[in-house]
Amino acid sequence: MSRFALRLQVGDAAGVRVPPMRLPPLVIVVLVFTVVAFFGGRQVLGYKISGISWVVPMAVALLVLARNLDRVAFPFVFWLPWALLLLTYLAIVDYRLIDTRVVPVQRTLQVLSPEIVGMAVSS
Repeated sequence: MSRFALRLQVGDAAGVRVPPMRLPPLVIVVLVFTVVAFFGGRQVLGYKISGISWVVPMAVALLVLARNLDRVAFPFVFWLPWALLLLTYLAIVDYRLIDTRVVPVQRTLQVLSPEIVGMAVSS
């Protein structure tokens, strides 16, 4: 068990002790960076901390997926049409017609980030 994992003691209604559940370290990373995003109004290397806070969990999730891709239990097949729609839009978007403050690649990755993290947590 990872030394970064939280242990939760759970008991059922009859008072029978259930073995402790382990909270995956990636969930802890997501929780920490959720708090950072809430309070992060500053900038680091020219990027807002609130923007960085979704990139770090997704990067960690991609590293986890690289090692455990064969053990994914998340039903990503249901999310595949949505991901394909976003990637298709990204391929055909006319950059001249959108607001200059919007970065389509960032927005697409930001929308797909929860699915990627979910896949990593389920592996």
